[in-house]
Amino acid sequence: MINPDGTAHETLNHIGRHELHGYFDRSFNDDDNLEEHYGGQGPAYQREIQNFLQVSEDPLNRGRYFGTDAPEFGTHASGQIISLQGEPTRNGDEMTLSYVTDRSTASPDEDAITGRHSGFFRDPLPLSDGSLLVAHTPNHLRDRNIGTVATPLSEYSFRLKPLVSNGTFLEAGDPITSGISAQVRYFTPDVEASYSGLLWELQPVEVHPRNRPIPSKSRVEDPELSIFRSSGVDIEGFQRALAERELALIVMRNVTSRDKSDRQQPFNLRVPGGGVQSIKGSGSVYDISFLQIFQGDQIRGYGGSKSTEPGRRVIATHLHDGMSANPSLMNAPPSSIQISPDGSVAALVPARRALTWQLTDPNGLPIVRERYWLTFQPGEIRVCGGCHGANTRDQLGRTPPTNSPQALTKLLAHLRSNPLPDSGTNSETPEQGQRFSLRIRGSKGNSLKPGELATFSVRIIPASSEHLNIRLSVNNRRCQHSVATFRTSAQGRRTIRRRVPATIRKLTHLSFALQLDSALVSSANIAISPRHGQHRALTTREFRSLCRNFENL
Repeated sequence: MINPDGTAHETLNHIGRHELHGYFDRSFNDDDNLEEHYGGQGPAYQREIQNFLQVSEDPLNRGRYFGTDAPEFGTHASGQIISLQGEPTRNGDEMTLSYVTDRSTASPDEDAITGRHSGFFRDPLPLSDGSLLVAHTPNHLRDRNIGTVATPLSEYSFRLKPLVSNGTFLEAGDPITSGISAQVRYFTPDVEASYSGLLWELQPVEVHPRNRPIPSKSRVEDPELSIFRSSGVDIEGFQRALAERELALIVMRNVTSRDKSDRQQPFNLRVPGGGVQSIKGSGSVYDISFLQIFQGDQIRGYGGSKSTEPGRRVIATHLHDGMSANPSLMNAPPSSIQISPDGSVAALVPARRALTWQLTDPNGLPIVRERYWLTFQPGEIRVCGGCHGANTRDQLGRTPPTNSPQALTKLLAHLRSNPLPDSGTNSETPEQGQRFSLRIRGSKGNSLKPGELATFSVRIIPASSEHLNIRLSVNNRRCQHSVATFRTSAQGRRTIRRRVPATIRKLTHLSFALQLDSALVSSANIAISPRHGQHRALTTREFRSLCRNFENL
């Protein structure tokens, strides 16, 4: 589920595999406290599933969702139709799951021993008249090509059909169309292939008037609000500052508290040095000192630097975007945040970036790992009770934590004397030189309107009295090839009209004109002055355009 503005992205009502799946393994094999997972908790597990695909909400019963439980391979994501009751006010432990079609339709029936398999279903669409439409094929085996490479033919024949009752479950009725025929020719690419016949019918949509939904919005709860008030921080202004820098704030109240169902990862946890602990029974006890954060970077994949293959893949790397906004730690794992004595954690993280994390012991050994990639929006404040927070009760039978997290108090105190960087990405502290504002008035070829003022940071580094090196970054996002060297004595197309002072550190204002040899930008008047003005966040399109213009310059 997710708000229209992209915030509060998580699984529906915090439900997950502990409530829905039949089996998965424990994370450590040398801890007898940990168990393999057999069967879920709560009413949802009265019927288990493996997947929940192609989800549609019932227009007559808000909070009831229809979907497909299909195997991973062989059926084109078709299988059994199921429904899940999960309106926003229902706790994940109380969500109910129903089988709409017979359970045998969830997987191929190679031996046809049940006699109940009525084919595979997908794309369920509940209609405003109360009926349910699906794409259906009567086949009960995995699909295969029963033709040739040149004249392929599928075992399957998906058609749009209503579901009708067979007394116990629903099954497919008659097709709602007479079929759609076509002739298709294409290359495989090695062979010219052709097909003539009925096309598959998939993904039905009902055209029907509906009321515009009321947008839901995230809200910060009282434990965190009280800290902002006592710290004298205006929360709305704080969120605006985060949004301008493409940052978000994550807060965890007590990472030693875990949902009662999660016995596959360590749950006897304590913060060393007299901190909070949550220990149930005897057995291994784990000290946790840090939350180590990772980001998903697209990195060129295989073959090494000498024979790199084309393409990129997402790889978890230590958090580097926005990490400088957090307090620095000594003798800690890379990209780590200290866990406070009350078990709380607060960290600034980059927005719109795939993130994951793990709890580590004092030596950096992973103890509890996050199972998903998560993402946050600019300015979002996301709070949870703990790592795998409790739906209703934690491992000690306690309700979800409501403590005011000490880590948030510490972070706000840190930011009072260490202001936020200009941007959440690629922020750095210059080793030499000064920071200035560079203003470019509207120039041709970018997304700015003529006369519009764009403000972005530039780093000026004196190389000598005869040179001026400019390293350009927009909102601290560095442009590629963004170091430009201007010789003050140069003549020709790129000429600085005023001589650079002998020492750049005494510079208070420098104006010069550049004649650009570019079809995109005909000319520009550039003024550099001390950085005291207001900054606004540039769009991605503006950023890329300014980078291109700088390279042309």
